[in-house]
Amino acid sequence: MTKTFKLSAICFISALWFIAIRILANFVNFSDNVTSWLFSFLMQVIGMGLIPFLLYKQWVKGDFKADFHISKRIPALNYFVAVLIGLLLYYLTMGVSMIYQSFLISVGYTHITTSAGTIYSGWEVLVMEFITVAMLPAFFEEFYNRGLLLSVFEGEKSHRKIIIFLAIYFALFHQNIVQTGYTLIGGFIFAFMIVKTRNIWPGVIVHFINNGLSVAIDYSTQKGTYLGFVYESYRQFMYGNILIIFASWVAVAFFIVLLLRVMARINKKRLDDDEEQKRLADVSESIYKVFGPVRESAAPPAKTALWEYGPVIAAASMSLAVTVFTFIWGVLR
Repeated sequence: MTKTFKLSAICFISALWFIAIRILANFVNFSDNVTSWLFSFLMQVIGMGLIPFLLYKQWVKGDFKADFHISKRIPALNYFVAVLIGLLLYYLTMGVSMIYQSFLISVGYTHITTSAGTIYSGWEVLVMEFITVAMLPAFFEEFYNRGLLLSVFEGEKSHRKIIIFLAIYFALFHQNIVQTGYTLIGGFIFAFMIVKTRNIWPGVIVHFINNGLSVAIDYSTQKGTYLGFVYESYRQFMYGNILIIFASWVAVAFFIVLLLRVMARINKKRLDDDEEQKRLADVSESIYKVFGPVRESAAPPAKTALWEYGPVIAAASMSLAVTVFTFIWGVLR
C-alpha cells in the first residue's frame, strides 16, 4: 500500500466512526448539555484525533507533525489576518445560514429538533461549551479535515482541485443537510488557507473565533447581557432592512476574499522558495548523474493513481448518502 492510500484509508475509518457515533447518539438519554458534550468528545477527540493519530503511527510511521501540517513555521502576519477573517466569517455565516435555511424551507424541508438547546445554568456550562463547541472543533476539525486531507492530496498539483474537494468534504463531513450551506462556504475559506500556508494554525484561529462567538452570543442572549442585546437589536433591524443587511453580507464576503488574497501573497515567496529548492535539488541530481560516479538512479515519483484516493472518496460518498438521507427525512416528515 502506498502512503497516499494509507492516509486515505485513515480518513475512511474515521468517517465510519462518525456515522456510528451519530447512530449511537439516538439511543443516549442524558440531559441535552451532557449529550452534546459527550457527542463532541467522541467525534472530536476520538474520531478526529486519537483514531487518525494511532492509525498513522501504526501504518505510516512518518513525520507526524509535518504530515498533519502542525509544525511548519509561517510568517506571523498570517495569524493577524486569521483573526480578522474569523471575526468576519461569523457575520457571513449568519447571512449564508439564513439564506440557505430559507431555500430548504422553500423546497419543503422541515427542521424539527427535540433538543432544548444549551441551558446556561452556571459558569461551568459556559466553560464546557467553549471547550466542546469552540476549542475542540477548532483544533481537531482542522487536524483531520485540513491537515490530514492535504497530505492525502500532496501529489495533486492543482490547488483549485484540492480546495474544491476539501471544501465539499468538510460540508459533507457534518452529515446534516441543515449545516451543509454555511459549512461549504467555511470549507472553501479553510481549504484556501491550508493550501496557501501549509499550516493548520490559521484555520484553527478562524475556527475558534467563529465558534467561540456563537457560544458567547448564545450565552449573552440567554442571560440578557450587553452582547445579547446588541445581537437581538441587529436581528430586529435585519428583518426590516433586509436589502441593507444583504449588501453588508456581500461586502463582508468581498473583504474576506481580499484578506485571503493577502494571506496567499504573504506565503507566496516562501512556497516559491520551497519549489525553487526542489528544482535546484533536481538540477544537482542531474549534474551528479552526468559527472558523478555511476550509481543506480532512483525512479521518478509516479503520479498518484485514482485507486489510492479510493477510501477518501468512499468516505465522502458515505457522508453524502447520510446528508441526502437527512434531507429526504426532513422533506417527508
